[in-house]
Amino acid sequence: MAEAARIWLQRERGIKRPYVTVWSWLKKLGGVLRVPRPRHPENDLEAEEKFKQELGAKLKALPVPQGSRVRVWVVDESRFGLHTEMRRVWISKGVRPEVRLQTRYDWDYLYGAL
Repeated sequence: MAEAARIWLQRERGIKRPYVTVWSWLKKLGGVLRVPRPRHPENDLEAEEKFKQELGAKLKALPVPQGSRVRVWVVDESRFGLHTEMRRVWISKGVRPEVRLQTRYDWDYLYGAL
């Protein structure tokens, strides 16, 4: 981002400064370098929040006698492949960066349960 800011300053404002100078300006303005949190492009934030809010009620509604022992089974599916390399980005303090990420896989699956 510092390089993009340096190019913008030069193109739009005619200010020519080296990368290190722009980097230090971003630091003085309260910017921090962080690695973005990957997010799938089709991620539905509303559906995610709805699931979180309804999960407790759904578990309580199960026809299980109170005090009985319960085993909870969780099954997951894993794909193995190459992940895009995540670089740090400049952001304001207190902000959590997110980046849309498209990962490509070879279609090998491994199923497991705990």
